Amino acid sequence: MAKKKSESKFSDLMASRRADAPPPEEMKVAKRNSDEYVKANFYLPKDLYKRLKALSVELEQDMGDLTAQALEEWLAQNPRL
Repeated sequence: MAKKKSESKFSDLMASRRADAPPPEEMKVAKRNSDEYVKANFYLPKDLYKRLKALSVELEQDMGDLTAQALEEWLAQNPRL
């Protein structure tokens, strides 16, 4: 019987999670599956990476989003094209 109780609790937890989840059409598309993003690989100094990672955790934002925001701001201040 103890097993049924835990299964019941698990089932209840899963049902409540599904009820809170947005409908599939409202779910975000992963960046890797989006036509609006490309993957860019580049090297950063370790100290800069650690600072970016710490800021990402502190602000609860994706490191890629913070990097894109910083590049957008820099490019806006340094128009060459």
